[in-house]
Amino acid sequence: MDFPTKLCAKHREALKLLCQEDQRCICMVCHAIQLHTPHRLPRDEAVQDRLDKLSTQLTFLKTEKEEALETKLSGEQEIQGMLDTGNLLHRAEMPMVKNFKPVLPELRDRIQHLCGKSWVLQRSMKRFTECLQSELEKRKVVLTLDPDTANPHLFISPDQKTVSFRESPQKLPYSAERFDSHFCVLGQEAFSSGKHCWEVCVGVGSMEGWAVGVSRASGRRKGEVSFVPSEGIWAIQMLKGCYEALTSPETPLTLHSPPERLEVSLDYERGSLTFSDAETGTLIFAFSVDFCGEILPFFWLWGQGAQLTVIP
Repeated sequence: MDFPTKLCAKHREALKLLCQEDQRCICMVCHAIQLHTPHRLPRDEAVQDRLDKLSTQLTFLKTEKEEALETKLSGEQEIQGMLDTGNLLHRAEMPMVKNFKPVLPELRDRIQHLCGKSWVLQRSMKRFTECLQSELEKRKVVLTLDPDTANPHLFISPDQKTVSFRESPQKLPYSAERFDSHFCVLGQEAFSSGKHCWEVCVGVGSMEGWAVGVSRASGRRKGEVSFVPSEGIWAIQMLKGCYEALTSPETPLTLHSPPERLEVSLDYERGSLTFSDAETGTLIFAFSVDFCGEILPFFWLWGQGAQLTVIP
Protein backbone atom coordinates (compact mmCIF):
# COMPACT_ATOMS: atom_id res chain seq x y z
CA MET A 1 0.00 0.00 0.00
CA ASP A 2 1.47 3.43 -1.00
CA PHE A 3 1.10 6.47 1.27
CA PRO A 4 1.93 10.13 0.49
CA THR A 5 5.23 11.16 2.06
CA LYS A 6 4.92 13.54 5.00
CA LEU A 7 7.81 15.33 6.75
CA CYS A 8 8.51 15.76 10.42
CA ALA A 9 7.78 19.40 11.32
CA LYS A 10 10.83 19.48 13.64
CA HIS A 11 13.49 17.59 11.67
CA ARG A 12 12.10 17.76 8.09
CA GLU A 13 12.53 13.99 7.77
CA ALA A 14 10.03 11.53 6.42
CA LEU A 15 7.54 10.18 8.94
CA LYS A 16 8.24 6.42 8.74
CA LEU A 17 7.53 5.22 12.27
CA LEU A 18 4.36 5.10 14.40
CA CYS A 19 4.35 5.48 18.15
CA GLN A 20 1.76 2.93 19.28
CA GLU A 21 1.28 4.51 22.68
CA ASP A 22 0.65 8.00 21.34
CA GLN A 23 -0.78 6.85 18.03
CA ARG A 24 1.41 9.47 16.25
CA CYS A 25 3.87 9.24 13.34
CA ILE A 26 7.55 10.11 13.95
CA CYS A 27 10.70 10.28 11.88
CA MET A 28 13.97 8.40 12.26
CA VAL A 29 15.63 11.42 13.98
CA CYS A 30 12.93 11.48 16.64
CA HIS A 31 13.59 7.81 17.19
CA ALA A 32 17.39 8.32 17.27
CA ILE A 33 17.26 10.95 19.95
CA GLN A 34 14.89 8.64 21.89
CA LEU A 35 11.98 10.97 22.02
CA HIS A 36 9.72 7.97 21.39
CA THR A 37 11.77 4.87 22.18
CA PRO A 38 9.02 2.40 23.19
CA HIS A 39 5.93 1.37 21.22
CA ARG A 40 7.06 2.01 17.68
CA LEU A 41 6.57 0.10 14.45
CA PRO A 42 7.28 0.80 10.80
CA ARG A 43 4.33 2.69 9.42
CA ASP A 44 3.36 0.06 6.83
CA GLU A 45 3.41 -2.75 9.40
CA ALA A 46 1.44 -0.65 11.83
CA VAL A 47 -1.24 0.06 9.29
CA GLN A 48 -1.49 -3.65 8.37
CA ASP A 49 -1.75 -4.63 12.01
CA ARG A 50 -4.57 -2.11 12.49
CA LEU A 51 -6.35 -3.51 9.42
CA ASP A 52 -6.06 -7.08 10.72
CA LYS A 53 -7.58 -6.06 14.03
CA LEU A 54 -10.40 -4.23 12.29
CA SER A 55 -11.08 -7.28 10.06
CA THR A 56 -11.28 -9.56 13.10
CA GLN A 57 -13.69 -7.21 14.82
CA LEU A 58 -15.79 -6.92 11.66
CA THR A 59 -16.08 -10.72 11.39
CA PHE A 60 -17.13 -10.96 15.02
CA LEU A 61 -19.74 -8.23 14.58
CA LYS A 62 -21.08 -9.94 11.42
CA THR A 63 -21.50 -13.24 13.29
CA GLU A 64 -23.31 -11.50 16.15
CA LYS A 65 -25.61 -9.77 13.65
CA GLU A 66 -26.55 -13.11 11.97
CA GLU A 67 -27.25 -14.73 15.33
CA ALA A 68 -29.40 -11.78 16.34
CA LEU A 69 -31.42 -11.97 13.10
CA GLU A 70 -31.93 -15.73 13.58
CA THR A 71 -33.13 -15.21 17.15
CA LYS A 72 -35.48 -12.48 15.96
CA LEU A 73 -36.98 -14.72 13.25
CA SER A 74 -37.47 -17.62 15.67
CA GLY A 75 -39.16 -15.32 18.13
CA GLU A 76 -41.50 -13.94 15.47
CA GLN A 77 -42.50 -17.48 14.45
CA GLU A 78 -43.20 -18.43 18.04
CA ILE A 79 -45.31 -15.33 18.53
CA GLN A 80 -47.23 -16.05 15.31
CA GLY A 81 -47.93 -19.60 16.47
CA MET A 82 -49.22 -18.31 19.77
CA LEU A 83 -51.55 -15.90 17.90
CA ASP A 84 -52.97 -18.81 15.77
CA THR A 85 -53.59 -20.84 18.94
CA GLY A 86 -55.31 -17.82 20.45
CA ASN A 87 -57.65 -17.55 17.47
CA LEU A 88 -58.65 -21.21 17.80
CA LEU A 89 -59.33 -20.84 21.50
CA HIS A 90 -61.37 -17.73 20.78
CA ARG A 91 -63.43 -19.56 18.20
CA ALA A 92 -63.97 -22.45 20.58
CA GLU A 93 -65.36 -20.05 23.14
CA MET A 94 -67.73 -18.39 20.65
CA PRO A 95 -71.42 -19.18 21.24
CA MET A 96 -73.26 -21.46 18.79
CA VAL A 97 -74.98 -19.80 15.88
CA LYS A 98 -78.54 -19.06 16.92
CA ASN A 99 -80.02 -19.73 13.49
CA PHE A 100 -78.53 -23.25 13.19
CA LYS A 101 -80.93 -25.63 11.45
CA PRO A 102 -80.86 -29.40 12.13
CA VAL A 103 -80.24 -31.82 9.24
CA LEU A 104 -83.49 -32.75 7.55
CA PRO A 105 -84.57 -36.38 8.15
CA GLU A 106 -84.69 -37.01 4.40
CA LEU A 107 -81.10 -35.78 3.97
CA ARG A 108 -79.93 -37.79 6.96
CA ASP A 109 -81.54 -40.95 5.56
CA ARG A 110 -80.00 -40.23 2.18
CA ILE A 111 -76.55 -39.89 3.73
CA GLN A 112 -76.97 -43.15 5.67
CA HIS A 113 -78.16 -44.87 2.51
CA LEU A 114 -75.14 -43.65 0.55
CA CYS A 115 -72.82 -44.76 3.36
CA GLY A 116 -74.43 -48.20 3.29
CA LYS A 117 -74.07 -48.43 -0.48
CA SER A 118 -70.43 -47.36 -0.18
CA TRP A 119 -69.78 -50.17 2.30
CA VAL A 120 -71.50 -52.72 0.05
CA LEU A 121 -69.52 -51.46 -2.94
CA GLN A 122 -66.26 -51.78 -1.04
CA ARG A 123 -67.14 -55.31 0.01
CA SER A 124 -68.13 -56.22 -3.56
CA MET A 125 -64.91 -54.75 -4.93
CA LYS A 126 -62.92 -56.76 -2.40
CA ARG A 127 -64.68 -59.97 -3.41
CA PHE A 128 -64.22 -59.14 -7.08
CA THR A 129 -60.51 -58.50 -6.55
CA GLU A 130 -60.12 -61.78 -4.68
CA CYS A 131 -61.98 -63.70 -7.40
CA LEU A 132 -59.95 -61.98 -10.12
CA GLN A 133 -56.72 -62.81 -8.33
CA SER A 134 -57.82 -66.42 -7.98
CA GLU A 135 -58.69 -66.56 -11.68
CA LEU A 136 -55.32 -65.10 -12.63
CA GLU A 137 -53.54 -67.62 -10.44
CA LYS A 138 -55.24 -70.51 -12.22
CA ARG A 139 -53.22 -72.11 -14.98
CA LYS A 140 -55.14 -73.14 -18.06
CA VAL A 141 -54.08 -76.67 -18.88
CA VAL A 142 -53.61 -77.88 -22.43
CA LEU A 143 -55.13 -81.35 -22.02
CA THR A 144 -54.81 -84.43 -24.19
CA LEU A 145 -56.53 -87.77 -23.72
CA ASP A 146 -54.51 -90.89 -23.04
CA PRO A 147 -55.39 -93.63 -25.58
CA ASP A 148 -53.70 -96.28 -23.44
CA THR A 149 -56.38 -95.79 -20.76
CA ALA A 150 -59.41 -95.64 -23.09
CA ASN A 151 -62.04 -98.41 -23.01
CA PRO A 152 -62.33 -100.16 -26.40
CA HIS A 153 -65.75 -98.54 -26.99
CA LEU A 154 -64.16 -95.09 -26.83
CA PHE A 155 -62.51 -93.69 -29.94
CA ILE A 156 -59.88 -90.98 -29.51
CA SER A 157 -59.40 -88.35 -32.24
CA PRO A 158 -55.94 -87.98 -33.85
CA ASP A 159 -55.29 -84.78 -31.90
CA GLN A 160 -56.29 -86.60 -28.71
CA LYS A 161 -58.81 -83.87 -27.85
CA THR A 162 -62.13 -85.62 -28.54
CA VAL A 163 -63.50 -88.94 -27.31
CA SER A 164 -66.53 -90.61 -28.97
CA PHE A 165 -68.62 -93.60 -27.93
CA ARG A 166 -69.47 -96.42 -30.35
CA GLU A 167 -71.54 -99.56 -29.81
CA SER A 168 -68.98 -101.72 -31.58
CA PRO A 169 -65.66 -101.92 -29.72
CA GLN A 170 -62.35 -101.60 -31.48
CA LYS A 171 -59.48 -104.04 -31.18
CA LEU A 172 -56.78 -102.49 -29.02
CA PRO A 173 -53.54 -103.87 -27.61
CA TYR A 174 -53.55 -104.89 -23.98
CA SER A 175 -52.62 -102.14 -21.53
CA ALA A 176 -52.47 -102.45 -17.77
CA GLU A 177 -53.69 -98.83 -17.66
CA ARG A 178 -56.79 -99.43 -19.77
CA PHE A 179 -60.35 -99.48 -18.37
CA ASP A 180 -61.90 -102.78 -19.45
CA SER A 181 -65.36 -102.75 -17.79
CA HIS A 182 -66.33 -99.07 -17.84
CA PHE A 183 -66.40 -96.56 -20.71
CA CYS A 184 -63.69 -94.37 -19.20
CA VAL A 185 -60.57 -92.54 -20.35
CA LEU A 186 -58.04 -90.41 -18.46
CA GLY A 187 -56.07 -87.33 -19.37
CA GLN A 188 -52.34 -87.62 -19.92
CA GLU A 189 -51.47 -84.65 -17.70
CA ALA A 190 -50.99 -85.47 -14.01
CA PHE A 191 -51.21 -82.92 -11.15
CA SER A 192 -49.64 -83.13 -7.71
CA SER A 193 -49.57 -79.42 -6.78
CA GLY A 194 -50.74 -76.00 -7.85
CA LYS A 195 -53.88 -74.54 -9.40
CA HIS A 196 -55.15 -75.82 -12.75
CA CYS A 197 -58.28 -75.53 -14.84
CA TRP A 198 -59.60 -76.89 -18.10
CA GLU A 199 -62.84 -76.93 -20.05
CA VAL A 200 -64.86 -79.80 -21.46
CA CYS A 201 -67.41 -79.40 -24.22
CA VAL A 202 -70.23 -81.76 -23.22
CA GLY A 203 -72.74 -80.54 -25.80
CA VAL A 204 -76.49 -81.01 -25.55
CA GLY A 205 -78.96 -83.28 -27.26
CA SER A 206 -79.44 -87.03 -27.40
CA MET A 207 -76.40 -88.06 -25.33
CA GLU A 208 -77.29 -90.80 -22.87
CA GLY A 209 -74.69 -89.90 -20.30
CA TRP A 210 -71.29 -88.49 -19.42
CA ALA A 211 -69.16 -87.90 -16.33
CA VAL A 212 -66.34 -85.39 -15.90
CA GLY A 213 -63.93 -84.98 -12.99
CA VAL A 214 -60.60 -86.24 -11.69
CA SER A 215 -59.25 -89.60 -10.61
CA ARG A 216 -56.39 -90.69 -8.42
CA ALA A 217 -53.63 -91.91 -10.73
CA SER A 218 -53.25 -95.07 -8.65
CA GLY A 219 -56.98 -95.89 -8.90
CA ARG A 220 -58.37 -99.19 -10.17
CA ARG A 221 -58.71 -99.69 -13.95
CA LYS A 222 -59.75 -103.33 -14.23
CA GLY A 223 -63.05 -104.91 -13.26
CA GLU A 224 -65.79 -103.13 -11.37
CA VAL A 225 -65.01 -99.51 -10.43
CA SER A 226 -67.19 -97.29 -8.25
CA PHE A 227 -67.23 -93.62 -9.26
CA VAL A 228 -67.09 -92.26 -5.70
CA PRO A 229 -64.51 -90.33 -3.65
CA SER A 230 -63.67 -93.38 -1.52
CA GLU A 231 -62.46 -95.07 -4.73
CA GLY A 232 -60.40 -92.02 -5.73
CA ILE A 233 -62.86 -90.48 -8.23
CA TRP A 234 -64.45 -87.04 -7.84
CA ALA A 235 -66.86 -86.18 -10.64
CA ILE A 236 -70.28 -84.94 -11.70
CA GLN A 237 -72.42 -86.69 -14.30
CA MET A 238 -75.39 -86.34 -16.59
CA LEU A 239 -77.45 -89.50 -17.03
CA LYS A 240 -80.51 -89.34 -19.27
CA GLY A 241 -81.03 -85.66 -18.60
CA CYS A 242 -80.49 -85.83 -14.83
CA TYR A 243 -77.48 -84.14 -13.26
CA GLU A 244 -75.83 -85.26 -10.04
CA ALA A 245 -72.55 -85.13 -8.15
CA LEU A 246 -71.00 -88.56 -7.72
CA THR A 247 -70.83 -88.50 -3.94
CA SER A 248 -71.91 -91.41 -1.77
CA PRO A 249 -74.88 -91.35 -2.07
CA GLU A 250 -75.25 -89.17 -5.20
CA THR A 251 -76.16 -85.49 -4.78
CA PRO A 252 -78.85 -84.28 -7.24
CA LEU A 253 -77.98 -81.02 -9.02
CA THR A 254 -80.60 -78.48 -10.02
CA LEU A 255 -79.49 -76.44 -13.04
CA HIS A 256 -81.32 -73.54 -14.66
CA SER A 257 -80.16 -74.74 -18.08
CA PRO A 258 -78.03 -77.67 -19.30
CA PRO A 259 -74.39 -76.53 -19.62
CA GLU A 260 -72.69 -76.95 -22.98
CA ARG A 261 -69.21 -76.35 -21.60
CA LEU A 262 -67.92 -77.22 -18.15
CA GLU A 263 -64.97 -75.58 -16.41
CA VAL A 264 -63.10 -77.86 -14.03
CA SER A 265 -60.88 -76.05 -11.49
CA LEU A 266 -58.40 -77.87 -9.30
CA ASP A 267 -56.59 -76.29 -6.34
CA TYR A 268 -54.42 -79.11 -5.09
CA GLU A 269 -53.04 -77.52 -1.91
CA ARG A 270 -56.39 -76.11 -0.83
CA GLY A 271 -58.11 -79.41 -1.60
CA SER A 272 -60.71 -77.79 -3.83
CA LEU A 273 -62.32 -79.19 -6.99
CA THR A 274 -65.08 -77.09 -8.55
CA PHE A 275 -67.34 -77.45 -11.57
CA SER A 276 -68.84 -74.37 -13.24
CA ASP A 277 -70.78 -73.47 -16.35
CA ALA A 278 -67.94 -72.13 -18.53
CA GLU A 279 -70.26 -69.77 -20.40
CA THR A 280 -72.05 -68.16 -17.45
CA GLY A 281 -69.53 -68.74 -14.65
CA THR A 282 -72.28 -70.29 -12.49
CA LEU A 283 -70.96 -72.70 -9.87
CA ILE A 284 -72.45 -76.19 -10.28
CA PHE A 285 -70.74 -78.18 -7.54
CA ALA A 286 -67.62 -78.18 -5.36
CA PHE A 287 -65.69 -81.01 -3.69
CA SER A 288 -63.49 -80.52 -0.66
CA VAL A 289 -60.75 -83.12 -0.88
CA ASP A 290 -57.58 -84.00 0.99
CA PHE A 291 -55.58 -84.87 -2.14
CA CYS A 292 -52.54 -87.09 -2.01
CA GLY A 293 -50.47 -88.43 -4.86
CA GLU A 294 -51.00 -87.64 -8.53
CA ILE A 295 -54.41 -86.64 -9.90
CA LEU A 296 -55.54 -87.18 -13.52
CA PRO A 297 -58.50 -85.72 -15.47
CA PHE A 298 -61.30 -88.31 -15.65
CA PHE A 299 -64.02 -88.86 -18.32
CA TRP A 300 -66.86 -91.36 -18.72
CA LEU A 301 -69.08 -91.52 -21.79
CA TRP A 302 -72.11 -93.58 -22.85
CA GLY A 303 -74.60 -93.51 -25.70
CA GLN A 304 -74.41 -93.91 -29.46
CA GLY A 305 -72.95 -90.75 -30.99
CA ALA A 306 -72.00 -89.25 -27.62
CA GLN A 307 -68.72 -87.36 -27.44
CA LEU A 308 -66.67 -85.04 -25.24
CA THR A 309 -63.99 -82.54 -26.26
CA VAL A 310 -61.35 -81.04 -23.98
CA ILE A 311 -60.52 -77.35 -24.39
CA PRO A 312 -57.93 -76.15 -25.12
